[in-house]
Amino acid sequence: GCTDDTLKVIEPYLDDPRLVLIDLPHSIGGAGARNMGLDRATGEYVAFLDDDDEWVAAKLEKQIRFIQTHPDTAVVSCNYTFDRGMPSRLKSLVTLHDLLYHNFLGSFSFCLTRRSYLDGLRINPDLRGCQDWDLWLKVLKKTGRPGRNIGEVLVHYYTDDEHRLSRDFQISYEAYVMQVNLLWPLLDRKHRMFHRMKMEVLKKMAEPGLFGIPDLLDILKHLIIFLYTGPYREPRFLAGTVLAPYFDYQTKKAIKDRLGKLIGPGRYT
Repeated sequence: GCTDDTLKVIEPYLDDPRLVLIDLPHSIGGAGARNMGLDRATGEYVAFLDDDDEWVAAKLEKQIRFIQTHPDTAVVSCNYTFDRGMPSRLKSLVTLHDLLYHNFLGSFSFCLTRRSYLDGLRINPDLRGCQDWDLWLKVLKKTGRPGRNIGEVLVHYYTDDEHRLSRDFQISYEAYVMQVNLLWPLLDRKHRMFHRMKMEVLKKMAEPGLFGIPDLLDILKHLIIFLYTGPYREPRFLAGTVLAPYFDYQTKKAIKDRLGKLIGPGRYT
């Protein structure tokens, strides 16, 4: 389904028997393409790489060695940079309970797992976003094992493509709502409080106007909920979850101009 020169770039490498090219006549979406890759995979390990991200040279080697020496690990993730900037750190140990709050294992490009853990599991094809979160939840639930972060920067994550799916706020919002609704029966009281709070914060990103007194009250309320539910109290995660939508006016204005209004709240209310 590519419309650029991807096939021409790949062609010189196809003599390598380790490489298999699946050329689709039309786009089947991110979940469909990844599920097709899982259907065709034959190796012991599975790792994804989005076309606009970059692995460091030893990424696979280090993660395979880690999962071999930590056999109770279901998924191994890593730290990363945004657009070659300052490194961002993910949670070192991620349980299923943690993952029901947030995708602490991160993007497809960050992670590696055993193919046997994926037997019978596929990404929900109805999700246009949150696909990585969906798959990692299924793996941890199936195996009963946690995910771990290797603690090194092994991926450069790029966000400068204006068409990148994960930057489309409406798609991300709708996928998040769908995923939370699907997870709702599994969530305890604190999980549900956290997701209600996060929905309120996301809606703030589409509201017009500058920062004001009502925002201070909302920040205080959301901060209390965040600290009470306690998914991960790392300062940058707190800032990104609770504070950024209030202070990043340019982002708020751009999203407002594009969306107008958000979709309904769903069952989490």
